[in-house]
Amino acid sequence: MCMKKNTSFLPDLFIFLVILCFFLIPPFFSPHISGNNSPFLQWSFPFQQIIYAILSFFLYFIYKKRITKENENKINKIFRFPLIFTFSILFFIQLIFKFISMSKTVFSQNQNTIIPQINVLLPDSFITWLFCILNFLFSAFFEEVIYRFYLPMSLHSFFSQKSQENKAVFILIEVICSLFFAFSHLYLGFLSVLNAFFAHLVLRTSFLISKNIYCNTAAHFLYNVISLILL
Repeated sequence: MCMKKNTSFLPDLFIFLVILCFFLIPPFFSPHISGNNSPFLQWSFPFQQIIYAILSFFLYFIYKKRITKENENKINKIFRFPLIFTFSILFFIQLIFKFISMSKTVFSQNQNTIIPQINVLLPDSFITWLFCILNFLFSAFFEEVIYRFYLPMSLHSFFSQKSQENKAVFILIEVICSLFFAFSHLYLGFLSVLNAFFAHLVLRTSFLISKNIYCNTAAHFLYNVISLILL
C-alpha cells in the first residue's frame, strides 16, 4: 500500500501536516478523566463527530484509490470474516484489561489506597441513546480512516522504498501508528492506552486483510457499544 512519488508530494505533505497538527497531536493533551468527570455524563447531538466523519470521508475518498485491492471478487467473504473475528478479539482484549482494572481496584482497597474511578452514566432516554449511537458511529469511522488507513498509508508512502526493502522500517512505521492511537486515549488512563495499542494492532490487521474501512468501522462501532452496555 504505497503512494507513488509524483507532483502530488507537496500537497500530500501539506495535508499530512494539517492532519498531524489538528487531529493526531491534540488528543495527547486532553485532560485526564477521573472521579465524576465522565465523558458519558452528557449526551448531545454529535456535531463535532459529524464534522470529523465528513472530513474523514472526503480524505478516504481522495486516497482510497491508492490502496492495492486484491481478490475483489471475494470481498463479501472477506468482509464477514474480519467483522466477526475482529470484534471477538477486541472484546477479548477488553475483558483482559477489565479484569486487570478490577484486580487493581481490589488490591488498592486491600492496601487502603483510593484510586479515582470513572463513573459511567448510561444514556437515560431514547434521544440520548440515539445521540450516543451516532456519536460512537461517527467517531469509529473517523478513527478508522485516520489511524488504520490514512496515517499508515502516508508514512509508508513517504518512506516507500525503505519500508518495502527494510522490514525494520515497515515495522517501525506500524508501531508509530499504534502509539499514536494508543496515546490518543491517555485521558482515560494508562490501562486504556495499553488496551488501545493492542486494539489498533487487531484493527490494522483486519484492514490489511479486507482493504475495507467500513468493515473496520462496523467492528469498532459494535465494540464501543457493547463495551458501554456490558463493561
